[in-house]
Amino acid sequence: VPPPETRVESDLLAGIYGGIGVRIQTTTTGEFRIAPFDDSPAIAAGIIDGDLLIAVDRVPIERGTPTAQIDVWLRGEVKEGAGVTLTIRRHSAEREIFVPFAVIIVPSVLARVLEEDQRIGYIQISDFTNRTPQELTDAALMLKEREIEALVLDLRNNGGGLLQEALTVAGEFVDGETLLIERRR
Repeated sequence: VPPPETRVESDLLAGIYGGIGVRIQTTTTGEFRIAPFDDSPAIAAGIIDGDLLIAVDRVPIERGTPTAQIDVWLRGEVKEGAGVTLTIRRHSAEREIFVPFAVIIVPSVLARVLEEDQRIGYIQISDFTNRTPQELTDAALMLKEREIEALVLDLRNNGGGLLQEALTVAGEFVDGETLLIERRR
């Protein structure tokens, strides 16, 4: 896989970059699960939530590779013909799919129903941006339509972000309790 400096052209602090629009998650068995963003080039190319990533540009990914490194390999300059070929495994069958790079606006909220138990919804909040409260509302509505009975809210590896948006999100889960105490000299 080419070194990062030849693949990445982005404005990560703004939550915008050139890439395929996925989040990579490590499974309990050490495999790499793909979670494509809505309306991303990955979705358009046929990647579905839960596909396992085996190789990028025909270079196998070794177990233990940091997901941050894989993210770098899945990003690049948005221009004609630029993209990556992913080797994925779906239901024990492997296939190659070319995914072109496009401008990606990174969602701060990802939601799904757990494959292991369709009664449980899962929401991951990666950062608190100005879009997070609305993204959370949209995710909650989607999970409500799926008639979940329980919800897992995952804040692991959350990079922080905007205070007011974090308070708005916390207010959705904590009813009538103190959310913040600020003390100054």
